[in-house]
Amino acid sequence: MFSGAIFQRFKFRAFSFSCLDSHIVQGKCFRGFSAAMEFQNREVLICNHLWNQRLDEAREIFNQVSSPHVSLYTKMITGYTRNNRLFYALNLFDKMPVRDVVSWNSMISGCLECGDMDTAVKLFDEMPERSVVSWTAMVNGCFRSGKVDHAERLFYQMPVRYIAAWNAMVHGYLQFGKVDDALKLFKQMPRKNVISWTTMICGLDQNERSGEALVLFMNMLGCSIKSTSRTFACVITACANAPAFHMGIQVHGLIIKSGFLYEEYVSASFITFYANCRTIEDSRKVFDEKVHENVVVWTLCCQGIV
Repeated sequence: MFSGAIFQRFKFRAFSFSCLDSHIVQGKCFRGFSAAMEFQNREVLICNHLWNQRLDEAREIFNQVSSPHVSLYTKMITGYTRNNRLFYALNLFDKMPVRDVVSWNSMISGCLECGDMDTAVKLFDEMPERSVVSWTAMVNGCFRSGKVDHAERLFYQMPVRYIAAWNAMVHGYLQFGKVDDALKLFKQMPRKNVISWTTMICGLDQNERSGEALVLFMNMLGCSIKSTSRTFACVITACANAPAFHMGIQVHGLIIKSGFLYEEYVSASFITFYANCRTIEDSRKVFDEKVHENVVVWTLCCQGIV
């Protein structure tokens, strides 16, 4: 058995070592917290510079970060491509020690935005793993480059097709005047959202099939799909082009109930609708109710509407 004095000395030493360990742990935690805060502050500064198109300042801070994580690389790459500095983006992408699917997608989308389809295809082919975003970005890129056949091949090669990919194909077909192909694909869609319906309605109207666009809108209402301001603007434009005055009046009432009457392009569409239907007073009334300095609305009025 320990004597009382020996036991007290042992207890004191144990307490001292415990305090020392506690200080060491706390010191490490503090240094770790401080480093995390410093990294976070630099990341905020980088994002702020990128947002304000100060790319050189963002890169200078980025270079001060030791072992930047993947998402920070990706933010820099996106900042470069959005400002059409593809060379710098590709150079930084090549230096990444680790890449995830998001960084690959960002680089591919950047190439497409900058008009470098060949590099986008090369990167897409090299991807170790593709997501639905990868496939959809390439489909959109093909249409943007006028490569409709290539877009079709990619679409049908997709292992899984989400609604965004279907919408991209429908929009691409309509953009190139392939209305029947768009309608066929639209009918085959396993699920449609408001973007699907709006894209098809607008596309029909823009391809001089306004009557069909209005029929499709009625079908959309029957499916209990909630319209957006974009949908209503397209429908009113179709009513103006058809022309379909009575349906336009009904849609006007529906828009008032939905709270979209004073949306910018909805108001502009109504001005055109009433002017096309030779009800200039109603056109002027919509203009007067929409009190703002929107260029679109004023331009319509300057074209002889009021």
